[in-house]
Amino acid sequence: MPQEKNLPINEPTLLGVGQPVTVDDPTGSIGLSDEPEDMQRRLWVLYPLASLSISAVSGGVNGALLAKLIAGFSGANEASQAAVLGLALSISGITYLLAAPIGGLLSDRTRTRFLGRRNLWVLIGAVAGAIALIALGSSPSIPALVVLAAVATIPVGVVLAATSAVIPERVPIRSRGRISSINSLMALVGAGLGIAVTSLAPTVFIGFVELAIQLVVFCALFAFFTRDEPAPVKEVVYENGAVVKAKHMFPTPKSHPDYWWTFAARGLAFMAYGLATGLQLYSLRDYFGAGSTHDASLVLAQIIPFSTIALAVAAILGGLAVDRFGRLKPFVIASSLLFIPAALVLALVPSIPGAFIGFILTGLAFGSYISVDGVLMTRVIPSKTHAGRDLGILNVSGSVGSIIAPALAGGLVAATGYGLVFFLVIAAGALASGCVVFIRSVR
Repeated sequence: MPQEKNLPINEPTLLGVGQPVTVDDPTGSIGLSDEPEDMQRRLWVLYPLASLSISAVSGGVNGALLAKLIAGFSGANEASQAAVLGLALSISGITYLLAAPIGGLLSDRTRTRFLGRRNLWVLIGAVAGAIALIALGSSPSIPALVVLAAVATIPVGVVLAATSAVIPERVPIRSRGRISSINSLMALVGAGLGIAVTSLAPTVFIGFVELAIQLVVFCALFAFFTRDEPAPVKEVVYENGAVVKAKHMFPTPKSHPDYWWTFAARGLAFMAYGLATGLQLYSLRDYFGAGSTHDASLVLAQIIPFSTIALAVAAILGGLAVDRFGRLKPFVIASSLLFIPAALVLALVPSIPGAFIGFILTGLAFGSYISVDGVLMTRVIPSKTHAGRDLGILNVSGSVGSIIAPALAGGLVAATGYGLVFFLVIAAGALASGCVVFIRSVR
């Protein structure tokens, strides 16, 4: 009888009872070593436009429409209007903090051929957001307004989380600085345009409709005319001969320290900016000697264009520098440290010229930071498989810093005056740069 030849075995080899054999990468790091080599040209236009539309909603609603809507209810005096607005913004802020990572998780877990997992949620979130905005504009009462304002932040958070994953998944490392800086600038422009357009709307309801239309149009253009990346291969392991899903652990400070150093640095940098600018009008009136509230408003109107230009120039130069030199950490550290000279001028030169110089330097610091920080976030996420969730959490860190800063500044001013606030800006900037020093996986 002829001897049988060794035939290939299709079943997985078991190393021991209950011992798993990895087939696909259970950590989700498949994409980290396989960075995109090129990107669609239309992304340079459609991605920033989507960011502009999201920021226009936030700026228009929070900066103009909510206050007008509240003022339109009969029987609400000025004091109660301010209280309702503060309550609505606070609850909406909390809802947004929850919506961003949850929205990212939804797109991470979506598997569909229609549009793709990110683009699909951009479209769904935009349509749902438009419906929520129109409902908010039709609020029949103040309690309904507070609830609908919170609900409206959920789909906007979903859109933002889905678009945040675009850079690490579709943009080569060599181009991330430039697209991050363009994206940051368009977000700032969008917030300003949202306030301007809705302030000029003939009625409050039409203002909400305008925001809803532009959100759907720009997000639909992005969803239908950009190519989404397919989801990574399913993560599976063999255990006792059976195929089971591998569970991706949530990043912890021990397992992914660079991720959490970035989280801390981002929160501190945004806090530094919020501390410096959160009470700008009042500081001009009470600390820099502008005079009355009206006079301080006139001075602020002169400062804002210069600080905005400084922010824009710094954002562009920061993004270009990162792409040109291929280094990231030195620029993130330097941009964080720029808050120190800005705050020193604000603290030590309590005059109108000092305010001009200090706030322009603050714009330079924040502009350079947001462009390079956007790249850093894409480099420290533990997994592309969970990019939506992980970037959503990092975005929360900046929001938390921005929310804490005004409240902290207000308390310090009431207790000690403005000087300590500006020295706290120095501490926050220094600590932010120190956190970046500890990041090891990025040059």
